[in-house]
Amino acid sequence: TATGPLTAAYNPGAGPGPARSGGSCTAGATNGSTALGEAASLVRVKLQLNGASGRLLLTLSGPADRWFGVGFKAQAMADRPYTVIVDGHGDVTERRLADHDVGTQLP
Repeated sequence: TATGPLTAAYNPGAGPGPARSGGSCTAGATNGSTALGEAASLVRVKLQLNGASGRLLLTLSGPADRWFGVGFKAQAMADRPYTVIVDGHGDVTERRLADHDVGTQLP
């Protein structure tokens, strides 16, 4: 069973600058083996971890007419976060960002 805080940091969209906290929620067990966490700003992120199977379900939703992305374990691109990018046409890629750079697409 996993519990603990989920904190979202997001870029306010006004150009470069530090991320700011976008809210938090507590990941709470809904049954003996599942933890849920959800946060939203311009993009909604929902994580569902099944402790029994070790599987994580990640659900992202955002604007349909432009790209958006979500990075994990970082508050700035300089932290080189693992990211999931949705390109505005329905294609999804995983990337390791670099400091103010598109970084590397992951296999």
